[in-house]
Amino acid sequence: MEPGKETDLDKYFRKILFSIFFGLLWLIGGITAGIYYQMGFFNGQPVLYNIIFYTVLLTGLVFLIRYYIRLWEK
Repeated sequence: MEPGKETDLDKYFRKILFSIFFGLLWLIGGITAGIYYQMGFFNGQPVLYNIIFYTVLLTGLVFLIRYYIRLWEK
């Protein structure tokens, strides 16, 4: 095997690593904003930042799933 040549196994492991990395990045960002900055909790009724937080979180999930689909279709 030539040095510097990427094998199929390398590509497969890179897909796995990118999937785990971006999934954890999305999850840690959502947990940090939701729990640490108290954006995920409703105190009585929803406030504007609660609605914005959940909208951004769901939009990020849609983009993450779209990224996964495109990554694994290759």
